[in-house]
Amino acid sequence: MATVAQQVKVGPEQSVKIRKDLDVVQGNMAVFAEMLGEMKPGQENQQDLELMEVSSAFISFLFSLSVKMHEIGRASCRERV
Repeated sequence: MATVAQQVKVGPEQSVKIRKDLDVVQGNMAVFAEMLGEMKPGQENQQDLELMEVSSAFISFLFSLSVKMHEIGRASCRERV
């Protein structure tokens, strides 16, 4: 059975786009962290809680995606050696 690293080849242009996208994600994470820091337990409104839940799920997805991309990158580097 083929692994993801064997099925996907990331070219230089795709790599640049991925890095730019990750920069945006990093900025969003900073905003998310600031929002979390300003929330007071028991005093948050429902919309903020819903936003946090959706954001948390999205961040978890992005984390797992970045781990897979890192694995692909490492496998690609090994193939060049």
